[in-house]
Amino acid sequence: MGILQTDITFIGHAAGFRDKIDNLNLQKVWSIEPHELSPIAVDSLKVLNELSQEGIEEYKQVVWVSQALIEFQDLQPYLLPEHGPFLKVHFAFLESLAAMRSSILSALGGNLHAALAVLRSSVELFIYHYWWRNRLEEEKSFHAFYSWLNAEKASPPFKQILTDVYKKLDLPLEAYGKDDIYKGYKKLCSYVHKPTIQESVTRIRRSNSTIVSHDELYYWLNLLLQVQRPLLDLAIAHAPQALFPVAIYRKFGFNIPIGTLFDESNFIPVQEAIGPSKVLAYQEHYKRNRSVKELLHWVNNRTDLSDEEILNTWSDDPINDADLDFSERVFHRATMVKARMRALMVGFVYASMDAELFAVDMENDNERKFKKFKQRN
Repeated sequence: MGILQTDITFIGHAAGFRDKIDNLNLQKVWSIEPHELSPIAVDSLKVLNELSQEGIEEYKQVVWVSQALIEFQDLQPYLLPEHGPFLKVHFAFLESLAAMRSSILSALGGNLHAALAVLRSSVELFIYHYWWRNRLEEEKSFHAFYSWLNAEKASPPFKQILTDVYKKLDLPLEAYGKDDIYKGYKKLCSYVHKPTIQESVTRIRRSNSTIVSHDELYYWLNLLLQVQRPLLDLAIAHAPQALFPVAIYRKFGFNIPIGTLFDESNFIPVQEAIGPSKVLAYQEHYKRNRSVKELLHWVNNRTDLSDEEILNTWSDDPINDADLDFSERVFHRATMVKARMRALMVGFVYASMDAELFAVDMENDNERKFKKFKQRN
């Protein structure tokens, strides 16, 4: 866990994986504390674990896809404009994860209507994040993004956003695409507007009282998975290096390039979420990607650091771990670095640092807009 102290306190969580964990569950993945769980949510988790033990694959898939999506916090690069603020560019991505976590908590607590409405928001935010990222790569200033962020400017209809995001993507044949995410999204819209009688939560639950229902949980798992999997494939398409993990700390020590690479620990949830056979197909498809080839060539051409050199790059508080073997020491420190980098990203997005750092630039921008207004009038 990483903690960032600013005007608000932010916490970053990171899980370390050396192999598949058989008993991984939603509570662990989403760092859900016991006090957040209502009595019915506790019972729902028990039922889900029972379903998992009975061989119901949907729960295991939702768990691993959730973890894989969370790992993509480490593949969010900072785009640098020629001028102006930029620290909040990951707002929609982080809000999407936060909304998905809230949706899962609501569903576990028996509040399926609320859960699906919030899940719709999560899907929209995730798509918007990559839409803006694609646009900002070619912009000299992120003014348009900040105008959208502050509700000064509306965005195009969601269906147009979806089309824009997918139109240039080169997806593997096995991947979920635009039509798949839209089908799930339309189902979520039903619960914001009017569900059909077949979609009615009361009918699915077989009761109009809030009880733990196997049918309701199973329906929810399938609908959640129906939107999560395409989101994961979208994230991979924008950062296909996720499929090619590297020994980051052997090449860079603990001074890692931000938002650029996955290590084996990041990759394990992705592999479990997609499945080993599909991962091979995805790798075969994306290994021809020019940006992937150039990135891996750059990494592989770097000289390996010695064990001593790696440990010497640790600049944080001293850790009394000399009794552990080298791989243990690196594994734990690497996970700590991820947690702290994630906390830093959250801090950049939600704290007031952006406005303070770029106050002069924003004032100049407002002055320029005022001059244009006077010229027009």
